[in-house]
Amino acid sequence: MINSNFKIKKFTKPFPFIIFENFFDKYFFYELEKNFPSVDNLKKANGKVGRFDYDISYQSDLYKNLIQNSAYKKLHNYIHSKSFINFFISFFKEDLLNEFKKKNLAINIKKIKKVDFPVEGIKSTNIYN
Repeated sequence: MINSNFKIKKFTKPFPFIIFENFFDKYFFYELEKNFPSVDNLKKANGKVGRFDYDISYQSDLYKNLIQNSAYKKLHNYIHSKSFINFFISFFKEDLLNEFKKKNLAINIKKIKKVDFPVEGIKSTNIYN
C-alpha cells in the first residue's frame, strides 16, 4: 500500500507541514482512483457540508459503500491505526512539543491518548470543558 520509495519534504513556515511524492504504491493508488465515486454519485449523496461541495465522512452512506472496496477498506484500516498515528506524529513531534512549551497548545502531545478507531461524530473534550 505505502510506496517504500516515497519522497518527503518538510516545511516549518508558515506552519509545520509535509508534502509526499509517490506516497502510495502506484497499483494501490490506481485502485483508489478507479473506485473513487463519480461526481454524479457525490451529487446524489447530497453531502454538502459547510464550505465543501461534497463530503464522504465516516458513517455516511457514501463512505460505507466506498469501504466495501478492498483498497478503500485497507486505507480506512490504516488511517485508523496506531501505526498511522505514530508515523505522522513522528514528523511533527518536535514542532508540537515546541508549541506546547510556548503555551500555544493546551495539551502535551506525549500525554494524548492515541486511539485506533474512527472518532468522527464523537464529541471531543479538552481540559477546559
